[in-house]
Amino acid sequence: MRGRAAATLALADAAHEVLAGSSYAMTLRQLFYALVSAAVIPKVEPAYARLKRVMRDLREDGAVPWDWLVDHTRLVFQPRTHLGWPGRFAR
Repeated sequence: MRGRAAATLALADAAHEVLAGSSYAMTLRQLFYALVSAAVIPKVEPAYARLKRVMRDLREDGAVPWDWLVDHTRLVFQPRTHLGWPGRFAR
């Protein structure tokens, strides 16, 4: 994250420290509240949006592994099958 402001680098370091110290993958919201609890960032929407941008950049730069953050609300598309319907379409 070269060329970033000192505040952004401090946020990136704090987020990396929280994620690296966690024994499980976190959601962005969990990370946000961990940083709010540690008084790193305030509990306001602009701080959440900034964290989202910083984490995106860290992941794209390879500084934070993709599997350290998870999103349990993503839609999962699965093909419809009839195997789970007993008695239907069975011969």
